[in-house]
Amino acid sequence: RPALVAVAQRRAREAGRGEFDAASTVIIGDSLEDVSTAKEGGARMVGVAGGTTTAEQLLEAGADVVLGDLTDTDQLLRVLAGF
Repeated sequence: RPALVAVAQRRAREAGRGEFDAASTVIIGDSLEDVSTAKEGGARMVGVAGGTTTAEQLLEAGADVVLGDLTDTDQLLRVLAGF
């Protein structure tokens, strides 16, 4: 799965969306596999502790930020703007 980060970055570049690197690529996910994909693939990670993985587990695995859920769009946008 980490290789998919580079694929997405390339496709965005080819679509004229600009350059994407670790500082400008964000993965949002709720599993430890999502965290490792982000870290190994070269992306920032927003963990969502709404599933079976706790906020503590996501942070310990390397998530940059953890949210309880995605119901607060303004909160998510603030987090993304902070990257």
